[in-house]
Amino acid sequence: MANISFENVTKRFADGTIAVNSLTLEIDDGEFMVLVGPSGSGKSTALRMVAGLEDISDGIVRIGGRVVNDLPPKDRDIAMVFQNYALYPHMTVYGNMEFGLKLKKTPKEERHQKVTEAAKMLGIGELLDRRPRALSGGQRQRVAMGRAIVREPQAFLMDEPLSNLDAKLRVQMRAEIARVHQRLTTTTIYVTHDQTEAMTMGDRVAVMRNGGLEQVDTPQALYDRPVNLFVGGFIGSPAMNMVPARLESDGDKLFAVFGSQRVIVPREQLSQRRQLINYKGKDVILGIRPEDFEDVEIASNVDPDAVLDVEVALAEPMGAEIVAHFEVDAPPVFSRDTKDLMTDVELSDADHANRALFTARLDPKSSARDGRPVKVVADVTRLYFFDPETEAAIW
Repeated sequence: MANISFENVTKRFADGTIAVNSLTLEIDDGEFMVLVGPSGSGKSTALRMVAGLEDISDGIVRIGGRVVNDLPPKDRDIAMVFQNYALYPHMTVYGNMEFGLKLKKTPKEERHQKVTEAAKMLGIGELLDRRPRALSGGQRQRVAMGRAIVREPQAFLMDEPLSNLDAKLRVQMRAEIARVHQRLTTTTIYVTHDQTEAMTMGDRVAVMRNGGLEQVDTPQALYDRPVNLFVGGFIGSPAMNMVPARLESDGDKLFAVFGSQRVIVPREQLSQRRQLINYKGKDVILGIRPEDFEDVEIASNVDPDAVLDVEVALAEPMGAEIVAHFEVDAPPVFSRDTKDLMTDVELSDADHANRALFTARLDPKSSARDGRPVKVVADVTRLYFFDPETEAAIW
């Protein structure tokens, strides 16, 4: 095992495109680090530079303290798991898993031991005589992981390994990969565009955008304290609701006002976010997560200053919850390049151009139904605020 470090690493293609821009990131020995971001954020390019599949334009990449910029992939002591499995179709599962060991001239008995142990760990021991065409997608991905495991590398590099699987298999394989990492504790870099994968798998998560690093922290810290509008909108599913608002006083109370709606900003928020008082009487961007709403009819200890009176545009009963979508008479807010990250439920006619569509995750007992009015209460202790000019979080 080994730590991996990026030191001001840049990747510049021949046409001048900068895919990764001065990336500095330290991945600890044995850590499971997830690189997450939208398409074009540079996460896969960063991974490929560690693997030696992309040349480094500037900066230094180290594996175990050793500079690897000019080392060929075979000399870096890493194992990569690809999105498309990259299995040899003419070989059996056993042959695929032992192939790398053959190239290293590992003795036959040792090869057999490592392959059978890895196959047992991954639950594919009974598949060793089959060829890839006879396997399901999940089984093929297990074989690809087994091939990497038997090599006992310093680090695993995984590039969107679950994106070809259906939703149920992705959940199963997420748990499988996490279990294997707990057992092996091999340093792992895992690339995904799926923030749910990032949040459930990573020891830490590095959020990337436009080739740069926006924030790196534990999953919970990213969720609770996003540094800017982009991270706030990217982390969390469904995405955070965001609208322009103004902080206005009413007596001794402070409210965030947006359109005809307003919610109180409790003193707890002001004590936690010391800079927020400087925005009194000024514009901010207000964020409320979908899970921080509840139906007033079900909620306890309802603060009337935290209630929104709305009409449900679409209610999606999910069994364990109802996902309700409703409009507010204030325009939606997106970070500069994340419009595609917001809710898939869009109302397209021109009358709704300046009306944000909020999402709320409500108790399944909620009366929220299509076209019905409903009162929802926000957990105002968990409001988010961002500067409208810099998009930085206000703390």
